[in-house]
Amino acid sequence: MIPCKYAVGKRESARRKLRELEDKVQSYEALLRELQNTVDLQSKHAIQKALAGSLTPTTETSEDIDIDSEDESHHRSGDETSDNPPETLSEDINTLSINNPNGFMGRGSEVSWLKLLRHELNIDDNKENEHLREIRRMKGDAVELNGPIDMVGVTYHLDDIDLSLDGSNVQIDPYLIPPKPIADTLVSAYFCTVHPLVPIISKPEFMAIYNRLNTEGPMVLSRHDLMVINLVFAAGGRCLETLGRDPQWPHMECFNRARVLGALDGGVLFGIPMLHDVQAMGLTGLYLLGSKHTNRAWNVVGLGIRLAHGLGLHLRTEDPKLDPQQREMRVRVYYALVYLEATLCLVTGRPTTLQAFDMAGPVPRSALITDGSPDAYYSALMKLSMIIAVVQSQLYASRSAGVTRTKKWGALSDAICSLRSRLDHWKSELPANLDFEITPNDPDVVIQRSDLALRYYNTMILIYFPCLARRDAPQGSWDCLNAARSILSLIVLHTDNDTPQYLPWWCLPHYLVCAEVVVMLAIVRHDDLDLCEQLVEEVRKPLRWLRHISRLDLVAQRTEIQLGKMLGHVLDRLAERRRQAAAITRFQS
Repeated sequence: MIPCKYAVGKRESARRKLRELEDKVQSYEALLRELQNTVDLQSKHAIQKALAGSLTPTTETSEDIDIDSEDESHHRSGDETSDNPPETLSEDINTLSINNPNGFMGRGSEVSWLKLLRHELNIDDNKENEHLREIRRMKGDAVELNGPIDMVGVTYHLDDIDLSLDGSNVQIDPYLIPPKPIADTLVSAYFCTVHPLVPIISKPEFMAIYNRLNTEGPMVLSRHDLMVINLVFAAGGRCLETLGRDPQWPHMECFNRARVLGALDGGVLFGIPMLHDVQAMGLTGLYLLGSKHTNRAWNVVGLGIRLAHGLGLHLRTEDPKLDPQQREMRVRVYYALVYLEATLCLVTGRPTTLQAFDMAGPVPRSALITDGSPDAYYSALMKLSMIIAVVQSQLYASRSAGVTRTKKWGALSDAICSLRSRLDHWKSELPANLDFEITPNDPDVVIQRSDLALRYYNTMILIYFPCLARRDAPQGSWDCLNAARSILSLIVLHTDNDTPQYLPWWCLPHYLVCAEVVVMLAIVRHDDLDLCEQLVEEVRKPLRWLRHISRLDLVAQRTEIQLGKMLGHVLDRLAERRRQAAAITRFQS
């Protein structure tokens, strides 16, 4: 008789392999737990994160696992294990029981980066939220108590505040206007800060209507003209408040008056839109963005773009019945919406709805220089906005946008180098009066130059932010840090000189938070304690300005509280590293 020997079956072999791997993983975990108390703080933190993310089965045995699925895993696309996984929703945005008014914020937004910093610092959100609730109960803050605590805890946006006029007992007089000295200040604030970047209304036409208001009174003006005037008042008041000055007239009342007069009127959806409807949407979106009702601004500007496309504002107008001023106004209105869209995409990390190849109209004429030449600022803005869209698409967007998210670090590094090259080329083509790294000689375009500078450095941060988490990309980390420091330096320069009106106040919190988060992450991760001390002081300077204006500005108040808490945790981490360094020095001596 011939003895028979049977080979071990595939399933049994796989089970044995899994059991061996489990034993090895458990041994490694036990070793890591022993080592975590013998290493420095940074290494200990890395070990704790590795143990927390362990893939060892806890409730399953190897027999419970479908062995046949193991073969399938070798044929997957690799998306789940890539260095840059696809973007997913980690929380419910809106159901019957949950309503996060902030909406979805992409991975390139400062809200996402704030959450990353909180995770890096091991901040317990539940404890902080309970602490916030206790503070609000003690203060009796009814508005804040009704807001979503979790959202308020990680962002400065004010979308949690109710703006509804339904059922309001407040009677709004559509013809009430501020005294002329106050009104003049509000109008001046608007045209000094908003108009150079968002020329959505004609200044000569507006001033003619405004002078008529002062000489003949509000009753002689149309509802539309009063609506535009109140939107300008609202934006001007919000500007002064952001700059730490008392507007002496409630800007929210001006905004609500504009709503009563027709802004955000639902009838626009069902009627044939007019150019003034698009202007109203743009002004409303600007005010909401500046007031940090960001999600509402996103919706309004999106509707404005729809109306603009419906009017063909994105196309070159050849109609001989339109005079040059009317043609130019159509161009300016559309590019003002393009500006707002680009800004909102930068703030929220959401994909843009605009494509450069859809814009067949000319670049608007300069709102500041009267020689009739195309606005060099808008030419530069459009090119930079296209680069930002590519950055967000290649480095931050989801696969649903047609972007491959399976890149290993080498390919991602190549993409970063290519994007940086495009950004450098853009900067090299800036005209001298807009080049923000040379001594300015044209004070008329200072706010345009500052806006381009902030967008440039923000783009640099977006490009190099993936390098911050990698030890093998020191130059990229350094470039990201330097871009953040440049933003903080620019903000400090203007706020120290009491001239923040030369900065785009409606998106200033975004730039500030982005830069602060990057610098704080660098402090947490950098080994050079002397450099970290210098970075701490650079972080503190803008917080002093925020604290100064927070008496008037809820946005500044929330931003200063949030960043102040983060800095406190960063300082605790830095103090621990100093103690460890001192202990090592004593041991070595």
